[in-house]
Amino acid sequence: MADPDLIRSRTVGRVAAALCVGIGTVAVLLGLVYAPPILSRLFLLPDGFSRQASGGLWTVTLVSVATGIVLIRFRRSRWAWNLAATCFGLGVVLLACEAVLRAYIDEPSYRRADAELHHTFLPDAYGSEVWGRRIVNYRTNNLAFRDSTRRNVEPSVAAFRIVLVGDSFVEGIGVDYSNTVAGTLGEELKASSSIDPSTDFEILNAGVSGYSPKLELRRLEKFFNAGYTTDLVLLFVDTSDLRNEGIDYAEWERYSDAEVAAIRRSGWAKHFLIPRLLQFVRSRLSALASENEANAGLAVIPPRHRAAALRDSTLYSEGFHGWKKEGLESVEMYVRKIADLVAEHDAGFALVIYPHPQQVTPAEVNHMGSYRFEMNAMADEMGYPLLDLFPVFNADSAVAGRFIPGDIHWSESGHALVSESVVRFLAAEHLVPVSAGVLLPSIGNATAGNLD
Repeated sequence: MADPDLIRSRTVGRVAAALCVGIGTVAVLLGLVYAPPILSRLFLLPDGFSRQASGGLWTVTLVSVATGIVLIRFRRSRWAWNLAATCFGLGVVLLACEAVLRAYIDEPSYRRADAELHHTFLPDAYGSEVWGRRIVNYRTNNLAFRDSTRRNVEPSVAAFRIVLVGDSFVEGIGVDYSNTVAGTLGEELKASSSIDPSTDFEILNAGVSGYSPKLELRRLEKFFNAGYTTDLVLLFVDTSDLRNEGIDYAEWERYSDAEVAAIRRSGWAKHFLIPRLLQFVRSRLSALASENEANAGLAVIPPRHRAAALRDSTLYSEGFHGWKKEGLESVEMYVRKIADLVAEHDAGFALVIYPHPQQVTPAEVNHMGSYRFEMNAMADEMGYPLLDLFPVFNADSAVAGRFIPGDIHWSESGHALVSESVVRFLAAEHLVPVSAGVLLPSIGNATAGNLD
């Protein structure tokens, strides 16, 4: 008669070996699927992956395939059974973490490619994303503008409406809406003793990450063509507009419908396949590494961003030519078109120019060949009111806290500084109703730090 213990042991061995084969096969297939060349072919990604993303994907591929082969090859060894059990338990934990991250703090699909605007928000969308050590909430209204809540914006309102137009700084990257310029400006205006207390305000945030005047003009055209009105448009410009206009958006309009579809498919695939746990851990490590560092009293930013911004801000450092010249000419042309469009709809218009953290230096404020100088000169020539925030940031003793650590964008404190400066500027330029009896002389191209 066969020994029951021996039968039980052999049965356990067969089951364990089968599990090793099953888990090993899954590991090999998962690794192969995540190989960048296979992903690119499966999802028809024309631009492939960045070097950093490819490195991460190849690491996943090699580790998964190697682990799978080992489990299959040594499926009858007890240590392989233990390894399989460990991989299974670890896989369950990682899948649970991934599910939680995707369900609660995933980057939502509220952005999409657009044939006319290159990229934009989805209307009436919501979600949240990990940015550094914070979870940032996103809501959009029916206009596909970022907003405090999902709502329908009326074409016309009794309140004094101000539309803020710009890129990621205006959008409020890394900051909840209630703490952005758009989220605080209305309350700041109501609280100001210089502003007519009987005036109500509605602030609309038309800012989108990566936008420049060419796309901002089209966004405003859609706004007005849909029958919407506004009392004032504030256009925020910075040095990234040069590269956007001179390089990024110089050729994209020639894309065919098939190429636009490929871009959308590429964005979806990368969004779906990149592990959120990897993004989460990387963002935490980046935040911890930069939290207590400073560079001449400023927020630490990656060297590649610092170098790019310095190149963009100093037009004449290497000669006024190439994409810098083309970018500046394009910026000036579209700023004029935006101003003309706004005037056609009987609304006020003003420019706001602001620095990146690495540009907050006396040398940049006084450099006569900078983008800042060019914008001031154009505003003077065309008679546009302009708020120059370079001196404001340069004179601020708390400037180190005005930017998100490890990033170039404004922190909550930075948004507050900009909002306060905008309020003083609007009152001084009489761009909003001011209180009766309050004398606020127009100051032309303003530096809000000089206003009391």
